[in-house]
Amino acid sequence: MTWQLLNMSSRPAPQSQASAAAAAEASLDAVLRELYGFRRFGMRPGLNNIAALLEFCGSPQDELRFIHVAGTNGKGSVCSLIASVLHEAGLRVGLYTSPHILEFNERIRIDGRKISDADLARLAERLMPEARRIGGTFFETTTAMALRYFADNKVDVVVLETGLGGRLDSTNIVRSDMAIITSISLDHMHVLGDDPAGIAAEKAAIINEHSLAVCGLREPELRDVVLRRSAEVGARFVQVDHDDPFERASIEPDFSMSVDIRIGERRLENLRGMPAGMQYIDNLRTALTALAHLDFWTWNEDQVRRGILNLRQNAGFRGRLEVLRREPHMLILDVAHNAAAFERLAQTLSLAGRPEHSFDLVMAVMADKEIEKMLTAARPFINSLFLLVLPENERAADPAEIARIARRLGYDNVSEPMSASEALKKACAGGRDVLAAGSFYLAEEVMRWFNSQTQPN
Repeated sequence: MTWQLLNMSSRPAPQSQASAAAAAEASLDAVLRELYGFRRFGMRPGLNNIAALLEFCGSPQDELRFIHVAGTNGKGSVCSLIASVLHEAGLRVGLYTSPHILEFNERIRIDGRKISDADLARLAERLMPEARRIGGTFFETTTAMALRYFADNKVDVVVLETGLGGRLDSTNIVRSDMAIITSISLDHMHVLGDDPAGIAAEKAAIINEHSLAVCGLREPELRDVVLRRSAEVGARFVQVDHDDPFERASIEPDFSMSVDIRIGERRLENLRGMPAGMQYIDNLRTALTALAHLDFWTWNEDQVRRGILNLRQNAGFRGRLEVLRREPHMLILDVAHNAAAFERLAQTLSLAGRPEHSFDLVMAVMADKEIEKMLTAARPFINSLFLLVLPENERAADPAEIARIARRLGYDNVSEPMSASEALKKACAGGRDVLAAGSFYLAEEVMRWFNSQTQPN
């Protein structure tokens, strides 16, 4: 079957600009409702469906060059850094990440610009009947849409983030020029299990014979898993060097950060623009090591610095220890959503010199997370805990259960569950800096509330 996008000229002329806009919005809403409805198929690991969808739309993956990134935490940061630097180099860069915070379009970008509503609607309308026919999932369908979009727009390179795992993740249908493994910790254990070496093997399976494998793991036993996979398929292997005596990082109480770092023989001083946190230094080192080994880009320090400074503009990078408001007290959003991320968040608060009990925490968590470990990590810095009810989210943990765990761990001031608006209003009126963390779904609620407060009536 020949792939053909619907042409705008084939549509009837709109009666008026306003009615056309309303019709387009209604059409897109209907498309997205059905697309989100594909989640009812759940997660169905395997590559048969994505292979069929891509064949249906003309095998766009065969037209593209890929940098493929897997890991438990840090995938989005590494993808965004690489995409931003390559954009500064003048390349046309496709970026596919998940999940989004405010709108689906955030997942698919070219040169930092989100896919338009019109392109999204056309792609979805064309692909969804086939996805419906074969029982395709949400992620399979959206991955096929993204690859078709990138091929249609003739991007120079696609920076591709895995969804879950690696071996059977829909994105693993591609054959990448570079495969990057960022970190391994316990998350999604109901799917990936609770053996770190087994999780590493699943994620390392994105490495193929065409890849340069870049390993950002610190743990020797996990690095060995990636090294073995690389040897099995004949891929070249590069280990990120985290033992850098030149490394210096300064995190200020306002959560600005400057970094001195060495990549090979290259020394970069006073790098700025990254979110605060030691994990972001690891992510930065991994991204820059990968960039230094690309065969289609020549190292350019000015492009590296601009790429880091312009992360938000070039890659839509949001929600990582992001200070939304500074006065009269800080409102900080972080998408930390598992135990390892909360431990690193607590480390960052300590390095920034923040005193104990100086924050109120607004929190919502998914039920499959290690909630007790997350709360334990945050406990020294939290005065009051405000629990959100995430509307119509069947994956969310019961706020009452979170409250029981928190009280057992010594949290004295724990709110009753409430809406995002109520929780944020009360927290922001409490006289302390406010930290909102626990889930990407929470981040969406926080961003919507914050935007409603800052936009003129």
